[in-house]
Amino acid sequence: MIRMIKKHIFSAICGISMLISLGFALPARAALDVNGIPLAARMVLAKATEFLKLKSYDRAIATLTAFQAKGGAIPAAHRPDPKGYHHPAIYYLLGNCHLLQNEYLRAGEAYQHAVEQDPDFSDAWANLAKTCFEQEDYIRAASCFASAYETSGRSGPDHLFFSAVSYLMADQYSLSVSAFQRLFENHADCVSLPWRAHYAQALIADGQARRALPLIRILAEKSTGADRTKWQEILLYQYLQLEMHNEALAYATELTRSECTRAIWWKALAHVELSGGRNKKALAALTIYSYLTPLTPREQKLWADLNLQLNIPTRAIAQYRALLSQKFDAEALKNMVFAYQSQDCFQEGLDQLNHYAPDTDDPEILMLKADMLYALKQYADAGVFFRQVAERQTSHAGQAWLMAGYAAWQCNDDRAGRRAFQSAAKHQRYRKAAQMAMHQMEEAVHRSEN
Repeated sequence: MIRMIKKHIFSAICGISMLISLGFALPARAALDVNGIPLAARMVLAKATEFLKLKSYDRAIATLTAFQAKGGAIPAAHRPDPKGYHHPAIYYLLGNCHLLQNEYLRAGEAYQHAVEQDPDFSDAWANLAKTCFEQEDYIRAASCFASAYETSGRSGPDHLFFSAVSYLMADQYSLSVSAFQRLFENHADCVSLPWRAHYAQALIADGQARRALPLIRILAEKSTGADRTKWQEILLYQYLQLEMHNEALAYATELTRSECTRAIWWKALAHVELSGGRNKKALAALTIYSYLTPLTPREQKLWADLNLQLNIPTRAIAQYRALLSQKFDAEALKNMVFAYQSQDCFQEGLDQLNHYAPDTDDPEILMLKADMLYALKQYADAGVFFRQVAERQTSHAGQAWLMAGYAAWQCNDDRAGRRAFQSAAKHQRYRKAAQMAMHQMEEAVHRSEN
């Protein structure tokens, strides 16, 4: 989910360079009206603009900086600057020259001087915000975008939108949510899908996924193409995350009915059914999914596991064998043997273990080998494997000692059987069974002696 959020933020970043003014003409506002700029500064601005039209950025920069140099140091606030050597428009155009060359640090410095000279210079705030954004200073970018919004008379909702996006990029989710709330309140008449998309992402990131649901529903309904599919998936995911299982099931079912040949929705339905413990319906959905698209190895294993759980061992075995023919998978092998075991096909199960794991040291596989041998009445061989597992002191040790005792008993080795049962009795879970087995063994010995 987070990766998806970052991807959408990137699309917003790309939009910034198109939405923010990089023009060469002066902004149309009273503070920077052409008539309010000293004649000397106007002449320099006109000359630099001509160079910009020719993409002679260095010559434009040289023209502007040479003019600034004539005025000496930047004058203190409210100090007269009759020729406009340090007029905000000079810094603004200088910033544009640097920005057009992707010189974000220098551009930012110029725009900073512009807003210091004129705090109401909206376009300079907007371009300063862009330079901060490009340098990944998202917190400052958010603040500058907000200033651009305020100084524009709150007539530029895009600035407020990018302020919210910048907070989102900075992982300042609560601040992003606040900015989006303000955007939606102040500009309800021009709410767009991208606004809803990023607002939903901010809410989810801020742990307010339930509040995001109305936005996600609109996005899932009104988006088109790949975006619509993505938001439909997100809606399903959020239903499951919020444990809204009835809503998830209803929505997944609706999607399979409206687009019955879309494999992705059958897979989603299978996942929803699984989350609700409805394995039979999950298997049905996954089977339909397999008709529409080849299953991945992981999905093949799930399909086989569901068949095994639903007591369809033959289908499970076939799928497990197909998986093992491609790549060894210990879990698939164990489950395949369980499937053989459920049909009392002990020799077949043993053959598969010997084929795929002849020299294994996996305790669970060794236990399975021992179980198969015991079921086939090959007690001596079974006892060898049971003792191998028991002596390793794994979590299977208690059970392995108990079965090693029974195997020895079947071989009429009462002494070895008694030692194995005594070892099994040291494990709380198997103590009662081991003691009962020893008692039965003693009774059997006593009867034989009489």
